[in-house]
Amino acid sequence: MSGVRGRDRAGRGEKIMLFLDTELTRLSQKYQNMEDRYSQVESEINGLQDEMDDLENDMNRIEAQIKTVKEKLLQKKMSDINLFTDDRFTNDFIRVSYFAAKSEDRVTFQYINITDSELQASDTHRLIIVKCPCIPDELKNTKIKWDVRDNFKDHIETDVKFPDVNAVMPKKEGATLYPGVNPENFYNLFNPKLPMLSNSVECVKINFGGVNIGLNKEYLDTALMCIGGEFGLYVRGQLEALTLESKDTTVLLLPVRHTDNA
Repeated sequence: MSGVRGRDRAGRGEKIMLFLDTELTRLSQKYQNMEDRYSQVESEINGLQDEMDDLENDMNRIEAQIKTVKEKLLQKKMSDINLFTDDRFTNDFIRVSYFAAKSEDRVTFQYINITDSELQASDTHRLIIVKCPCIPDELKNTKIKWDVRDNFKDHIETDVKFPDVNAVMPKKEGATLYPGVNPENFYNLFNPKLPMLSNSVECVKINFGGVNIGLNKEYLDTALMCIGGEFGLYVRGQLEALTLESKDTTVLLLPVRHTDNA
C-alpha cells in the first residue's frame, strides 16, 4: 500500500510540474509578445515625435508666410485707399468694402448698402457707416457687391435684404469718450498687449481705464486705416462694442473673449 501511495504522490507531483511548466511557457510567451509590442509602440512614438517636429517646423514656416501675405495685403489695401480717384463716391465705396463679408455663406453681407446719404457694410463682426454727400441718384437705396470698382449701376442688386444697421448702433450715453485719437497715435496712447490668440486669430488686448477689451488685430488695423484723420473712441464694457467716430465715418468693432491674464 505504501508503494501505491508513493506512486500516486509521484504522479500528482509530475502533473503539478507539467502544469507549472506549461504555465511558465504561456506566461513567458505572453511576456515576450508584450515586450515585442512595447518595442513596436516605442518605435511608433519616436516616429510620431519626428513627425510632430516636422509638422511644427512646417507650421512655423507657413505662419511666417501668412504674416508676410497679411502685410502685403495690408499694403495693397492702403495703396487702394490712397489711390484716390476723381470720384468721392468710388473712394468711399472702396473704404467701406473692406468691412463686407467675403465668404459665400454670408451672401447678404457681401453687399454694400447704399442709402440716400450713407454707405454701410458689415460682416457681423464689424460695421462701418460712411456719410457720402455725392451718391449718384441711380445708386441711392441699392445694394452693390463689395468687389465692384467701376460701372456701379451695372451691378445693382435688388433682391438682397440688408439689415437696418442704425438700429444696432449702441447709444453714446454711459460710454467713456476718448477724444482726439488718430491712426498715428492710437497704439502709443493705449499701448495694447500683443499678440494674443483667440480661436487662432491674432488679437490685441487694450486697457481702457481699467476695462480690458480684446480686439481682432486685423480688424482694428483696417478700421484705423479706413477711418482716417481724428476720431473719438467710445468705450463701454469688456464685452461691448467699441465705437470709432469721425466727422463722416463710424466704425463698430465687436470684442473677442479673453482672460484677464492672457
